[in-house]
Amino acid sequence: MDELSKIATCYGFINNHRIVKEINKKELEQNFRKRIEIKVNNQKECIRYLEEMKLSYKIISDEQIDIYEKVNVSELVTALSNRNCIVNDFQKKEESLESYYLNLIGGSNNV
Repeated sequence: MDELSKIATCYGFINNHRIVKEINKKELEQNFRKRIEIKVNNQKECIRYLEEMKLSYKIISDEQIDIYEKVNVSELVTALSNRNCIVNDFQKKEESLESYYLNLIGGSNNV
């Protein structure tokens, strides 16, 4: 897989003899970016802070935001807390090709 990722520009994921997803290299790299997933109670204030700090992020849901920068988690939590924004959960994430595929098809029971 590592060698393939160096030369392929388009990927097709197959399950039960059917293509379930086609994705180009740029989209795939976006999915594999290291990120911090945070869940907050005040998304607007969190976004203001991220914009002020010029951090790359993506809004996932009403409470979850993914941050695509290396950040000091303690400083982030403290800064958001000072803005009445509570971090309810955070996780560092980096998806592998295998876990991406398993999530795509609905888990290991569907392989």
